[in-house]
Amino acid sequence: MTFFARPNLDDVQFRQETGSTLTLSGSTIISSFSGLSLSDNYGDRIPIVISGQSEGKVMTYKSGCIVLSEITTTANITYSGASPTTCTVGGLVSGTDISGCNINKIIEMMASPVVSPTLTPPFATLSLNPNPSVYEVGSSISFIATGCYNMGSVSPVYCNGPSTRTGLPTEYNFFYNGGVPIKITTSNLCTTTSINGVVSNGNNGVGLYVCYSAGEYPKRSNGDTVGMTCCPAGVSSTVCVNFVGTYPYFWGSSDTKPVINQILINSANKCVGISSGNVIVSNYDVVGKYIWFAIPSESATKTKWQGSNSPTNCGTIPGDLFDSEVVCAINSPNNCWSNVSYKFYVSNYPTSINYQMTFKNS
Repeated sequence: MTFFARPNLDDVQFRQETGSTLTLSGSTIISSFSGLSLSDNYGDRIPIVISGQSEGKVMTYKSGCIVLSEITTTANITYSGASPTTCTVGGLVSGTDISGCNINKIIEMMASPVVSPTLTPPFATLSLNPNPSVYEVGSSISFIATGCYNMGSVSPVYCNGPSTRTGLPTEYNFFYNGGVPIKITTSNLCTTTSINGVVSNGNNGVGLYVCYSAGEYPKRSNGDTVGMTCCPAGVSSTVCVNFVGTYPYFWGSSDTKPVINQILINSANKCVGISSGNVIVSNYDVVGKYIWFAIPSESATKTKWQGSNSPTNCGTIPGDLFDSEVVCAINSPNNCWSNVSYKFYVSNYPTSINYQMTFKNS
């Protein structure tokens, strides 16, 4: 029977000459805390402790031992936090608690803090063709109305989040002067329809509101939705394109002093314009004739006149040129309205005019 005894590796049985090299092959395991050590300048041993290994740690002297530790130098550090930057780097806000934070986290707080996108709400727009102006009361109007829906926006878009606040439109509702809506079911962002109606006195308008589907939660720069709101399905604010309906004013001339009646209106010049302020007659263009004009009684009384040929060619009403106003109810020569009260202003004598006349409230 062969007997084999394993010798103990110690300073008693084994000795290594100074300057020689001992090559160890295979896996050499140092299982004792003090089994492998270095000596400092005073001959004291410095144990090597290797535990808690992870990416980026190095061997360093700490508290009397050589241990694995995080890199404490700024050289060769690779930043692995959030990217790209979300702010112009200029430092953390005063008072920010960074105690216990690693360098990576502090850099992230400086260069790429979590930010929320800017949210623009949805809205509808409306346009009319032709572009509305001032219309005579009782006249018929016809427009091509174009309605568009803007789903709102999320900017910038983070982490593949939604770029709009809502989903697509589901229904457009057009109406004239508060009447029954014309409903158009579509998911198109723009649609058109015809609007027809009769003009009322005062404010008139074509309106639109849009029904839309729900949107998604916007994402913040880190991909979460904390503090973000989602737009549910709903209805946009109503948008309107308004225009004015008015009674026209009339003007004309006569060889003899005119009688204020319907016959005078039927052969008069008509201007569809607002007469609450200055009333302008472009040119009577007469020689030795009586002149006159008439405005709706709801308009302010005219108390002065001004000829465009000279600043001194002016006067008061009533006065030398014009008599006091006379009120008479008349009908539209075009059958747009009837029995509307008008104020008539007639000259006291025949005159010659080949220039613009302006009639003023004061």
